[in-house]
Amino acid sequence: MDGRKVVLVPGDGIANPSALILAAAMMLDQLDLEEQAVRARQAVRGAIESHDRCTPYLGGSGTTSDFAQAIIDRLNSEKESD
Repeated sequence: MDGRKVVLVPGDGIANPSALILAAAMMLDQLDLEEQAVRARQAVRGAIESHDRCTPYLGGSGTTSDFAQAIIDRLNSEKESD
């Protein structure tokens, strides 16, 4: 963001879901599902690095759902290429 204060309002669709997904990846690590955890982290990193549908907190204009879908799309494309 550019230094302006952003107030989250439930349902406004601008929250950054990265922390939730990365926490889920940590859970997968604990369940010895390392491959899935790595894929989740790579999908989040790839979406952020390419600025794919990022939320305002990540400097974009996408919604929470848009960004989550960008991550899902990456996971699906990785799965298809296996």
